[in-house]
Amino acid sequence: MNQRIINKNNIYLHPRYEENVTCTNDGSETLLEQFLNSVNKYKNKNFLGTIVKNELKWLSYNDVKVEVEKLSSFFNTIISSDDIIGIFSVNRYEWLVSEYAGYMSNSRNCPLYSTFGPEAIRIVIEESEMKICCCSKEKAKSLKDILKICTKSKLEYIIVFDNDFEEEEDFREFGIKVYYYNNIIKTQEINLGIRFPQSDDVATICYTSGTSGIPKGVILTHKNFISNIAAYIRADKQEKMYDITNNDVYLSYLPLAHVMERLCVNVAVSVGGSIGFYRGNPKELQKDYLIIKPTFIIAVPRVLDIFKQNIELRLSERSWFVQKLVKIALKYKIWRQGHGVIKSPILDFLIFNKISKEFGGKIKACLCGAAPLKIDVLSFLQGVLSIKIFQGYGQTETTGATIVQPLNFINNDNVGIPFPSNKIKLLPVDGYDKDCGELLVKGDNVTQGYFRRPEETKALFDDEGWLKTGDIVRQNNGIFNIIGRSKEIFKTSFGEYIVPEKLENLFIGDFIEDMFVTCLKYSNKLICIVVCKNPNVSEDDIFRYIQKKGNFLIESKKIAKFEVPSNVIVIREGFDTFKDEDFLTATAKKKRTNIEKYFKNEINKFYDD
Repeated sequence: MNQRIINKNNIYLHPRYEENVTCTNDGSETLLEQFLNSVNKYKNKNFLGTIVKNELKWLSYNDVKVEVEKLSSFFNTIISSDDIIGIFSVNRYEWLVSEYAGYMSNSRNCPLYSTFGPEAIRIVIEESEMKICCCSKEKAKSLKDILKICTKSKLEYIIVFDNDFEEEEDFREFGIKVYYYNNIIKTQEINLGIRFPQSDDVATICYTSGTSGIPKGVILTHKNFISNIAAYIRADKQEKMYDITNNDVYLSYLPLAHVMERLCVNVAVSVGGSIGFYRGNPKELQKDYLIIKPTFIIAVPRVLDIFKQNIELRLSERSWFVQKLVKIALKYKIWRQGHGVIKSPILDFLIFNKISKEFGGKIKACLCGAAPLKIDVLSFLQGVLSIKIFQGYGQTETTGATIVQPLNFINNDNVGIPFPSNKIKLLPVDGYDKDCGELLVKGDNVTQGYFRRPEETKALFDDEGWLKTGDIVRQNNGIFNIIGRSKEIFKTSFGEYIVPEKLENLFIGDFIEDMFVTCLKYSNKLICIVVCKNPNVSEDDIFRYIQKKGNFLIESKKIAKFEVPSNVIVIREGFDTFKDEDFLTATAKKKRTNIEKYFKNEINKFYDD
């Protein structure tokens, strides 16, 4: 058994696992206490940064505290303790002010995903019974249209972050009063409440649609967050996670409605770090890197795929000699990665620092989660950027972290070891060997259930209180790898089990940018929908490639013969471009039912034939 892991009767623990962790090192038991403790330590230090005319404008910890106190004082005039405050905006500093001001008023927040469709947002508004919503002007306009389909909304107030909002009158027909954030900050006197939240109080109702498309509100307490923040610090002492300090700058661009982004932001807050917000346009993200110059980032595979493509495009515009030089140098650096070495001082100075500077030049490490990262992308970016990319796995139901790689891992074909805030075990699943099973989790970071969904909450746990993640994993000496979703596994008519996500990750590469594998009931034909944007690659070329790659994977004993797709549907744009069809979650996981429904006719043609 790996020395990094403790195995007690097939229950896997991090060596620094602790139960009932109620505070961080500075004694913070809630997210509000953590914020206030950091304000006391780092009063005048840069805290939240906004890009204005290509320059970063900073608010200090103390500046932000003043705005938090003023907004909280305003909240106290219109809502009661335990009311739910909605937040609907791209990432910006007012988002965090709204969050902390809500805690200071002993209220709970309920973020709204920008990627949710109107019907999903209607469900969230009505089920949460939020009384107030803080939003950007763009989202306020969307909110106005969504309210037209609401029948049970309890919304009474909205606070708009921007002054140039021209649709205030339109909200009167819904009985909603509009306030402006900047006016509140300018005019509100500080008059704080008398009760701050406690450890077991609910911090947020974090709605997630997952791959099912139907939003469910995950209840997360302050203790859930604090346990993961404290666990990160303990893991750093044991396994040397990225040692984030008050000298670090974090770039916030993944949606703050997502629990992993909020966890990372609050880890930065806990050590007095600085947080810069991107400008809200994903296509301009690399320019935001240049301005903010982050030292630590998190990413999802789709973002890192784009980074690799952009770098390769820039390199293709250079001379033949430069391309050859970079290729040889990169091959050497990737070889060195296999020996645990990321940097090469001479090659970095002569070649790769120029590429790194296009991303600000100061990134030290990147945490990637939400889905498996292709090894070729990981190795390429570690080579050209000279940074360590470590992977992790978590769910909203585990407050964003369950399994994480330590920085000193050399083998990247896994998601790591148990996080110190939880213990894990495997539930055997038909069709898999003894080292595989559904991942079950128990710990202080685990949710108490879904908001106002007793049946779904009951189904979330087994009889012993273990959370059933629905994910199939393989463990090897206490190191874990995600195989796929148990709900997405299907059988062919011959009774063989198919794990589509595993196959998709194996076949993606070269000119295949993405893939979706499916099989109709009572059939043994696997069909794949392939994303190939290169118009010079024909459908026949793609089919031959899949058969050739399939034979290679069979010979390598990575798949069986029946796992090679026998039919191919080619599309020339990514799944992320089908906005109206809602193919992807906010973290780019495929909503399989939606994709199958949209391509139903094309899929059925193969079975009709």
